[in-house]
Amino acid sequence: PQILCRFADFDRLFSEVPSKHNGITFCVGTRYESGENIFEGIHHFGEQGKLFHVHFRNVRGTLPTHHGYKEMMLDDGDLNMEQVLRTLDEVGYDGIIDFDHIMRITNDKPLPKQYIAFCVGYMRGLLHSLPEQRGRVE
Repeated sequence: PQILCRFADFDRLFSEVPSKHNGITFCVGTRYESGENIFEGIHHFGEQGKLFHVHFRNVRGTLPTHHGYKEMMLDDGDLNMEQVLRTLDEVGYDGIIDFDHIMRITNDKPLPKQYIAFCVGYMRGLLHSLPEQRGRVE
């Protein structure tokens, strides 16, 4: 159980405790699991400058509709993660985006290095697909 589960809960917190230091770690997977529209949430809180940190995680299923969910690889869930990133870009989000809930995809021990490498590569590919990044040489 979470104290703040719905977007309305966060709105209430922000109205009760107004501060430029009050914001969200927006976990894409958790917000999707709750059954709320991820893209509306990104616009709603991003346009208020309330997105402080983003957990980039994909799942299949929601609690209200499926009574559960399963964590998936970034490229294999209900969400189009490229669209998630583009929506973050649309609202001018320039903070931290990290993968969340490290999964084991092999017997790699003690750390799941293959999953981490996959996430970093996948996220970099998506970031480089943004219009202002195309053609940029590092």
